[in-house]
Amino acid sequence: MQDNLRKIIADGILAPSGENCQPWKFVIDKNTVKIFNVPTADQSLYNFKQRGSYVAEGALIENMVLSAEERGYKAEVSIFPAAGTLDLVATITFAPSVSQKNPLYESIPKRCTNRKTYTGQKLSHEQKQKLGEAARSAGGEFRLVDDEASLKTLGRAMAVNEKVLFENKKLHDFFYTHILWKEAEQRRSGGFYIKTLEFLPHQLKGVKLFKNWFILNLLNKLVKVSDKIVAENAEKYAGSGSIGIIVANGNTDTDFV
Repeated sequence: MQDNLRKIIADGILAPSGENCQPWKFVIDKNTVKIFNVPTADQSLYNFKQRGSYVAEGALIENMVLSAEERGYKAEVSIFPAAGTLDLVATITFAPSVSQKNPLYESIPKRCTNRKTYTGQKLSHEQKQKLGEAARSAGGEFRLVDDEASLKTLGRAMAVNEKVLFENKKLHDFFYTHILWKEAEQRRSGGFYIKTLEFLPHQLKGVKLFKNWFILNLLNKLVKVSDKIVAENAEKYAGSGSIGIIVANGNTDTDFV
């Protein structure tokens, strides 16, 4: 069983996490895997009250349950099993069972973040229905907008993130500490390999230049370079076919997992 548990964990850690920080660690105790949150792994502002990490750990658990079913194990999950101990996010106890084939399992190693230029293609009515059903089956709600006016409004709102990023030294420095400039660095957790960010040639030159805060700050004062970045990204976001979110009910730590 120990070998299978390691394979189940290996499938689990293919889950997405903020800045690819992988904020988890594991302890195997016979047929039980304890999943711990590592509070220092993701120190971004997006990880308010560790809830970004809890979402990532929820995805990790989902992967592990699918992997267990594929390998002939039933997985019993207990969220925050020790009262008052938020670092112990979950325990999963595995018992031999009948193997269950789930098409979602095959998608685990295929998942990736696609940052290429959007095509503007709209989702079909059937695709929207399936996404909505999937969200409702997990107790959530799927919301989507795809009309041009709303996409432009959301595009401008989302692009404000870049304005704040390139005008605030602390956030600027945090962003650049999470860029991996060499392909070999991808093996360590935390950060984005520069090529996966899919920058256009002129954008890549700017990203390299703006790493120097003095130069960036000077260009902001002279030519408002951050506003130019915002305008370009707002147009890019608005060019997507649709923008959607999954809303989970509740606001407790358990709800985020």
